[in-house]
Amino acid sequence: MAAGALVSILAAWPVGAGSPSPSPSPSVAARATLAGDGKIRQADLLHDSRSDLYRSPTSAVPAGTPVLLRLRAAAGDLATAEVRITDTLAGTSESMPMDRVATDPDAGTHGVDYWEAVVTPT
Repeated sequence: MAAGALVSILAAWPVGAGSPSPSPSPSVAARATLAGDGKIRQADLLHDSRSDLYRSPTSAVPAGTPVLLRLRAAAGDLATAEVRITDTLAGTSESMPMDRVATDPDAGTHGVDYWEAVVTPT
């Protein structure tokens, strides 16, 4: 990733918009469920680049150093998520999928899912 690179986390596909729903854990399923309405619950959507929960390491890194990026969303709300890497100097862009790696059934109204991907700046 060059000096002109920009990394964006995109919540790409909400549940209920023509895609299969991820299966929530049993404790999340016991809570109020989200209707598959094709809309993303903005109140539970979060990425904080200054928090090591959402980005590690949190500081600038030399080229070639992997960076872990996470996104939080309401449990069962997203079917997919992706990271888009844009090199503004080269005028190129690429996307990489994020994996749903954890669910916190006690957070928010419906619980939250955590999605992550590792980006390696070049």
